[in-house]
Amino acid sequence: MEIFRKRKWLGLIILGILLRIVLAGFVYHTDIKGQYHEAQLLDYGVAQGYQRGVDETTPLHYPPPIYLLYNIYPKVGNLIFSDYFDDWMKDWSYSQVANHPKIFRDLLAMKVPLILFDLLVAFLLIKIVSSEKKGLALAVWLFNPFSLYAIYAFSQFDIIPTSLVLLSVFFWKRRKFNFSYLSLGLAAGVKVFPLLLLPYYLILDARNIKMRLVSAGIAIVSFIICLAPILTSPVALKSVFLSNLTSGVFQARIPLGSSMFLPIYVALYLFLLILIMFKAVAKPSIESAIFLVLGTLLGLSSFNPQWMIWVMPFLLMLSCEAKIGWKETLGMMLSYVGVVLLINDSFVSVGLFRAVNNTFATLPSLRSFLDRVGVGEQLQGVANALLSAFVLLINLEILKKISVPFKPLGSKPKIMQILILWIVGLISIFFLAHIPLTIFGRYLDTNHMVEQSRISLSDGTKVSQRIFVDNPNFFQIQIRLKNVGRKNNQIHAFSLSDDRGNLLKRFDIGGLAIGDDFDLDLTFPSIADSQGKHFILEIQAPKEVGTGTEIILPYNKDANDGWLSVNGQVIPGKLAYYTYYKVGGYWSNVGYTLNNLFQKL
Repeated sequence: MEIFRKRKWLGLIILGILLRIVLAGFVYHTDIKGQYHEAQLLDYGVAQGYQRGVDETTPLHYPPPIYLLYNIYPKVGNLIFSDYFDDWMKDWSYSQVANHPKIFRDLLAMKVPLILFDLLVAFLLIKIVSSEKKGLALAVWLFNPFSLYAIYAFSQFDIIPTSLVLLSVFFWKRRKFNFSYLSLGLAAGVKVFPLLLLPYYLILDARNIKMRLVSAGIAIVSFIICLAPILTSPVALKSVFLSNLTSGVFQARIPLGSSMFLPIYVALYLFLLILIMFKAVAKPSIESAIFLVLGTLLGLSSFNPQWMIWVMPFLLMLSCEAKIGWKETLGMMLSYVGVVLLINDSFVSVGLFRAVNNTFATLPSLRSFLDRVGVGEQLQGVANALLSAFVLLINLEILKKISVPFKPLGSKPKIMQILILWIVGLISIFFLAHIPLTIFGRYLDTNHMVEQSRISLSDGTKVSQRIFVDNPNFFQIQIRLKNVGRKNNQIHAFSLSDDRGNLLKRFDIGGLAIGDDFDLDLTFPSIADSQGKHFILEIQAPKEVGTGTEIILPYNKDANDGWLSVNGQVIPGKLAYYTYYKVGGYWSNVGYTLNNLFQKL
C-alpha cells in the first residue's frame, strides 16, 4: 500500500506505536487487572467460572471470548510477562503497585492486545476513507488525545469489538455482505452492544429479503457460537445480558404513571429506524447509521468512559469525509472529557499515574472539590447536556445538512510538529499532575490494615496502640472503625502523643461521623523529625454506651509485639491502621516519582 511505502508515513506509524507503548506501560487503571483476574476463574471451566464469579460477588459481565483471551494469553505469552505477574494478580492491597518491581513491563504486556486492535483500526481507516484523506485519517487516529485517553487510560477492551465493527464496515464498503454480518456477530460476541446495529444493517442493505435474512443468520450464528460455552448456564447468560449496557438503554426515561415509563433512547432508536425504513430521510451511510445508534446512546445514558471508543472511528470517518463538521466533532469530544472528569473518581484523572507514584491513588477527585461548594452535580449535568447537544447536532447533520462543515487547515501533518506537541504535552501533564500531589498527596509509611478480631468500645473503654514511624514528616493516621448501622452518636476521644507521653493532638469525633467499615483520617501538623520514633494513639470511649451501639475496633490478633493495650492491659494484636507521611515540597515529589520510575524501568 502506497501510504506505507512513504518514509514520512512510516515514521508517523512508528511514532504512534511508541506513543502507545509509553501510555500502555505508565498509565494504570485497576479495571484491566480486575478483568485478567476474573479471566483466571475460567481455569475451573467456562460456565463454572461465571458461576464462581457470582458466588464471589465479582460477576463476569461479558461474553466468553474476552475472558478466554485474557486467560490464555498470559500462559501462551508468559515470556512477555514478568515472573511477578501471578503474585501481583493475588495482591489487592493498597501497596499493590509499590510492591511490584516490574509493574511497567506487566502493564505493557497486559495491553498488547489493545495496541494490536488499536492499530487494526488505523489500518482499516486508511483502507476505507478516500485516497486523498488517508494520511489525515491515519494521523488523526494515531495521535488524537481523546481516543488514546479512552483506550489506554481506562484499559478496557472496547477497542476489540469496535475494531470488529469497523471490519464489518470495511467488508460492507466492498459489498462482501456475508463477511460484514459475520464480523458484526463476532463483535457482539465480544461485547453485546453491536447487536443494536443489526436492525439498521438490515434496513440499509439493498439486497433482496432472502439474501439479507441469510446474512442476518450468519451474524446471529456467529454471535451464538461466541456464547456456546455458557448457553446451558442461566447464571452466566443473566450475568452477560443484565449488564450496564442493558440498563443504560433504559436509563433516560419519562414517567407515565402507574409504574409505566417511556424509555427515551428506545423511542429515538425506533423513530430513526422508522424514518429510514419509510424513506422519510435519505438513507445514511453505514458509518453514519452506526453513529446515529451508538452516539445517541452515549448522549442519553450514564455511560462508562470507555463507551466513547464505540463511536470514535466512525466519527473520524465522517469528519474526514466532510460529512459532519470538525467543530462539532471537537465539541463532542471536549464535552465527553468534561463528563468523565466530573465523575467522582480520581482514577479518571491524576489517579491514573499511580504506576509511577502510588501516592497519586490517594488524591481526591475533581468532583469531590466541586461537591464541597455544592456545584458538582450541576456541572456534571451541564456537561452531559452539552454532550447530548453535540450528538443531536451531528445526528441532524447526518440526516439533513444544516451547516457547511468546517475543514481542517491541511491534511498533511508534519511528523516533527506532532512529535513536539506530544512530548511537550506529556511533560506538561507530568509536571502539572504533581501540583495536586504536593498539596493533597500522602505517602504510605506503614500498612497494618489487617482485620481478624475486634475490640468493642463499651462503657469507658480505653485502647492504646503504640505506633512506629519509618519516615520523616509523619502527618496522618487512618484507622478502621465500624459503627454498625450508625447506631452510635456519642463523642469518642482520639489522641496522639509522643513516646514520652506529651500530647500532640486530640480529636473529638462524633459517632455519626463514623460509618460501617469506616476509615477515619486523623490529620495533624507534619512532624518533621518523626523518622524512627514511636508514637501512642489512644482511643477513649464515653463512660456510658448503649448496649448494641458500641463502635468496633478491628485488629490483627497475630501481630503480637506488645504494643496494644485495652484498659491498661496488654493484649496480643495490632489495630487496623495506616500511617502516612509527606516527602516535602513540589520538587521533592517530582524527584520521588522520577526515582521510582527509573528504579522500575
